[in-house]
Amino acid sequence: MTDKNYEIKTTGESGVYEGLRGLWCEVFGDEPEYVDGTYGNFGDDITGYAVTDGGGRVVSALSCYRCGTFRGQDVYVSYAVCTAPDHRGKGLAGALVRHVMDEVLAGGGISLVSPLDEKLGDWYSHLGYEPYFFASRAALFTADDDDDFDDFDIGDGEAFEAFRPRIGLEPADADTYNRYREAFLAGRPHVELSGRMLKQIGYECYDDGGLYIINGGDAICDISTAAGGSLIMTEFMLNPVLEELSLEIDTEITSAIARQTGAFEVMYSAPGAVRCQSMAAGVRAFDPGEEGYAFSEAYFGHPIE
Repeated sequence: MTDKNYEIKTTGESGVYEGLRGLWCEVFGDEPEYVDGTYGNFGDDITGYAVTDGGGRVVSALSCYRCGTFRGQDVYVSYAVCTAPDHRGKGLAGALVRHVMDEVLAGGGISLVSPLDEKLGDWYSHLGYEPYFFASRAALFTADDDDDFDDFDIGDGEAFEAFRPRIGLEPADADTYNRYREAFLAGRPHVELSGRMLKQIGYECYDDGGLYIINGGDAICDISTAAGGSLIMTEFMLNPVLEELSLEIDTEITSAIARQTGAFEVMYSAPGAVRCQSMAAGVRAFDPGEEGYAFSEAYFGHPIE
């Protein structure tokens, strides 16, 4: 920091965590219990960084957590970057993000950020990040009536239900889900998630959400919420065998799950090269054609945006 009135501190120092938590809740509208839960899930794999003013008040902050590894490098995500309204426009957040990035890179790790919009992407690129981890994202509206089945004269609603495709959704614990995930992603460069990251993913699921195995292994999904008529999947992943059969299978399965859960729309993310999901700094160069990698697009899949 060039301004001597400001100082960068971490949550290991007295009073910093409380100030960070207060600013987080003020800016993003989360409850203090959510912040406490996040820090509890990651344990010593998360550190809060804060800029304090001359009076010791936290005026800008971020939380940096280790989410797993990518080709042997530890991956750290800078999350919940925020600045108090009366201190914006002074470059505090940028200086803090760059400070944390430099620390991660000095330790041989990869620093990740997950911008929510294009303007933030431009801002992060000026700080030294580049698009690296990609995913596709889809939003589908599902019919809530019989329009899709007009060709069938099946009488009452009970008979009609027999013609609807039924999807087997089996709740999975984190270890089981991750075993399927690693098997499905074999051959694609991707972040291998840590146990603490998996714990946080489960924590992020609410309103009947959770981790699921679909049809005994046809696919897996992480449902973050299934309430209010919307089904949101942070991650949907097809068995590669099915993926090779048809490009439409993912929409068929996700739409069927939405209908089955009473949702009128489904939004999901999946491996693909359509959209930059996370930007990175510090990734060691490698040849996309090296043995074991059939794809050039790297995948993260679980940014807590």
